[in-house]
Amino acid sequence: MAEVPSSIDNAERIIRGIYSPMNINIKNNTLKSNFFKLKAGEKGISVIRLDYTTIELSKSHCKTFDNPSKNRVYIGFSLLYANEIRDCKNDAFRAELAHTPKIYSTHTLESHADIEFDFIIEPETPVPPLLNELFERLLVKAKNRVFIDLEPTSSEWKNGDIS
Repeated sequence: MAEVPSSIDNAERIIRGIYSPMNINIKNNTLKSNFFKLKAGEKGISVIRLDYTTIELSKSHCKTFDNPSKNRVYIGFSLLYANEIRDCKNDAFRAELAHTPKIYSTHTLESHADIEFDFIIEPETPVPPLLNELFERLLVKAKNRVFIDLEPTSSEWKNGDIS
């Protein structure tokens, strides 16, 4: 793999792991509204720059966050392009991508990035409506690019290319 640049090109493929049943209605494979939401106290939504890693490493990374007792079991990915994320803006907020490599106890993920909005949600504080509007725009863009893993318990990705 090539060295991961800090700048993120508009044509880059950006993926986010999907967890069931937390993020998806499994009956019709539609993403739930919580898929692109900031958590209280966090600045960004975690994503992976697929052009600088493999789908198998991305899958392995996402599986480390499985937690069946919290309705969080990896089942696939959703894809957006960097320009689609950056196109999400309004008078108050705009979505931007930041290269944020992560070091975990089990592995390092150089291809990690965050979708950021220059806003941190305080606990017990409602999300501003204009920020919710951007979350919804991201969801609408991602809903047609949901890739359910044919074999989520395997270490291999057997679904072909993600684009």
